[in-house]
Amino acid sequence: MALSFKERKERRLNGPDLSRKKSIDKHIKHLVELINKEEVYCTASSCSGRVVLVARTDTEDGQVQKKGCKWLLVSHNVVDWNDFVGHLRNKEGSIVMKFEPMIMHVQCATLTDAQKLHATSLASGFKNSGLTISNSGNITLAIRSTHTLEVPLSKSGVVLVSDEYVKFIVGEANKKMFENQKRIERLSSNIQIMLNKKHAGASKQTSREVQSHNSDDVKSQVETEEHRLECDCCFRLARKLLKVYLVCLNNQRSSRS
Repeated sequence: MALSFKERKERRLNGPDLSRKKSIDKHIKHLVELINKEEVYCTASSCSGRVVLVARTDTEDGQVQKKGCKWLLVSHNVVDWNDFVGHLRNKEGSIVMKFEPMIMHVQCATLTDAQKLHATSLASGFKNSGLTISNSGNITLAIRSTHTLEVPLSKSGVVLVSDEYVKFIVGEANKKMFENQKRIERLSSNIQIMLNKKHAGASKQTSREVQSHNSDDVKSQVETEEHRLECDCCFRLARKLLKVYLVCLNNQRSSRS
């Protein structure tokens, strides 16, 4: 029997963290908690954004082999140029610097819930966000932007660029990291606004339902009272008619005698 969304959410949130870091990045912890508070959403995986240096093995024909690459530097904050350059020296293989913006996968209870979060993500600057629906019907929203950067810095142990260019590249990566963090804050604020409107709408709907229910009760009470008064009037009229009938009957009897 297929698990409900609530059951799948509980299983995922209570299960082990399968990421390399084994924890949620501090820059998006508040965002993850905000989303998971809502019963119709569940974060599946996330990264707050990072600057990485990756060493890839060169094959004999000069091609770069991506499988089995070595991570030289991983930073979820702006990086220091001196620390960055130190990782370029005396390294074998080909070194590539990457900036990867925030990405988050959120499982959604319904398509309507997913569409609301998707629209909020797009409005917050995550223009590459998109929805997928699995064969089993599970709905997942990937929140991501297009602000990536990838620059080769060395080839077979030989640095391809000057120190000045490396400084420039590090500066660009740090700018993107700063913009990424502002975009995360914008997303958090917009999601909070979206959830507030959703809850306010639900509260208003409930209020209308209660008001309607109360109105129905009042209407029913009025109708009951009107019916009772109408019955009283009919009863009083019937008594009067009966008295008139009895008087007429007595008069007839008197005239005969």
